[in-house]
Amino acid sequence: MTDQVDSVKVVTDDNGIAITRTEYLPFGETWFQEDKPGHEGQNTPKYNSQELDKESGYYFYNARHYDPEIARFVTADTVIDGENSTQGWNRYAYVHNNPIRYKDPTGHNIVVLKAEEGGPGFDTPGGGHKAAGHTAALVQDKSADRWTYFSRNGKDSSGSRLGGSNSAGYTFKNPDAFFDTQAKMVKERSALEKQKTAGKISDEDYQKKLKANPLLEELTEIKNGKVGERYDKGLEIKTTSKQDTKMKLDMYKHIDDQYLFLGNNCKDLVTNAMNKAGIKSRTVAEEAPNKWYDRFKDYQQKKGNVEWEYNAKDYQRDKK
Repeated sequence: MTDQVDSVKVVTDDNGIAITRTEYLPFGETWFQEDKPGHEGQNTPKYNSQELDKESGYYFYNARHYDPEIARFVTADTVIDGENSTQGWNRYAYVHNNPIRYKDPTGHNIVVLKAEEGGPGFDTPGGGHKAAGHTAALVQDKSADRWTYFSRNGKDSSGSRLGGSNSAGYTFKNPDAFFDTQAKMVKERSALEKQKTAGKISDEDYQKKLKANPLLEELTEIKNGKVGERYDKGLEIKTTSKQDTKMKLDMYKHIDDQYLFLGNNCKDLVTNAMNKAGIKSRTVAEEAPNKWYDRFKDYQQKKGNVEWEYNAKDYQRDKK
C-alpha cells in the first residue's frame, strides 16, 4: 500500500496481515521500518516505489541516481525541467523541491486524442459515407506539469492542406487543462461566429483573430453551423521517460511531412512514433483514425495499460 507519492508504506501477506511498515522523511530518507520476523527487507520498492541500492544508499530513477540524504540527484539533469520555473533550472533538484505534492515522473504518460468526425471521410463497403475522424496526442514532458500537443491534419500529395494546420509545441499543465482549454476555445469561437454573422466584425477581422490564436481552430470544429469540440475523447497510456523522448523526437521530425490523407494520415504520426518507442498499437494502415482509436483502446485495456479515459464533455463550462 502506498501514499500520495507512491511510496510503499505497508506490505501485507496473502491474508492481508501487515508484514512490513515503513515511514519516510519528506525527501525519502527512511524514518523507521518495522518487519515481522522472517520478512526482513522483502519490499524492494520503497520511496516513490523506486528501488533503493543498499550499498550506496541511492535510489535508482532510471536515468539517474537520487540521494535522499542530501535531497538531490547525484548527477545533473540533461533536460531543463520547466523552462519557466526557477527550480526547473536546478539540474540537481528533486521534484522542484516539493516532495509532498510531487513525485519524479519516471512513469510518464501519453494521452491519445480522438475526434469522432472530421476530414473528407471515406465510403463504407455497405454504402454510405463515414467521417474519417482525427487522431492526435498529448505527450508528458519530464516535468510533471507539462504536456506537449501534437497534431497533423490532412494534406494531399502536393502538400496542400485539407483543413487546419499541423501543430506541435502547444503545452498544457495536464490533460484536464487541455480539455478545459478546448471548452474555452469553443465558447470564444462561438462568440466570434455570432459577431461575424451579425456583421459586427468583418471576415478579414475574423480571420485575423483566428490567426492570432490558432487554438481557436485547432481545438474546435463547425458542424451544421454550430461550433463544437474537436476532440471528444482521450485515452491516457502509461509509458516510460525513454518512450516519451522517442515519441516526441519522432513526431517533431515528421510533423510536416507530406502524405496522402487516407494512405498515411494523422493517426500515422502517432502510431509510427508509438511503434518506434516500443508502445504496440497493432495498427492497420488502411484504418481511419476513429476506427484505429477504438481498436487501440481495446488492445491497451486488455493489457492493463490504460491509466484514465477522458471525455471532452466533462470539461464544458457555462453551458447556459
